[in-house]
Amino acid sequence: SAVMGSSAFTNCPGFVMPNLITLGWLERNTHTRDWGGAAIVAISDLRVDPFASGSAAGRAYGVRLPVAGSNMAVWVSYRTGAGLDATLSSEVKGRLSVHYAPASGERNTLTYALGFPAVGTPFVVRPQRAWAACSSGGCVHALQMCTAGAAEAMVALVVEDSDDAAIAAAQRLCATPSP
Repeated sequence: SAVMGSSAFTNCPGFVMPNLITLGWLERNTHTRDWGGAAIVAISDLRVDPFASGSAAGRAYGVRLPVAGSNMAVWVSYRTGAGLDATLSSEVKGRLSVHYAPASGERNTLTYALGFPAVGTPFVVRPQRAWAACSSGGCVHALQMCTAGAAEAMVALVVEDSDDAAIAAAQRLCATPSP
C-alpha cells in the first residue's frame, strides 16, 4: 500500500493505524497497546475521535506487535466503514485491518496490508518473524474478532507454539462470556 495506507486492490483509503500516529492524530503510548499475551481487547473504530469531549479515557485504537531488532511492527485496528471509510469495499468494512508498518510512526515508509479478517475468522500473523514479545522460538500470534459494533470490536489476541494451538486459543477466548 501507499505511504498513507491506500491500496487500489482493496479500496482501502488512507489513514491506517500507523499513519495516524505519524500524522500526530493518535499517540502511540496513549491510544495503542502492545500485544503481549492472551487477552480480549476492545479496539475502537479509527473514525472515533480520541480527543473529542466525552471520549473514553484509555481507549485503544490499535494493537502493536513489534518485530525484534527492527523498527517495524504488525498493527491491528478496526474500521467500521463510517465517515471517511464509507468508500471502503465490503472486503474491508467492519473488519480488522492488519498491517506491517513502522513500529513508532516513522515517516516515509510504506505500510503493507497483511489481511482483513471478519468476525469469527481466526487470523494467524504471517509471515512468521522474530517477535519482540517472544523469548523463544515457536511463537505464533493469532487473533480473532469476537464481535463488531458501531464504535468498537472485541478482539481475542493469543500467542501459542503452533498455528493450530493459536487458532484454537483465539476461538476459546471468543467463546468465553464477558464478565
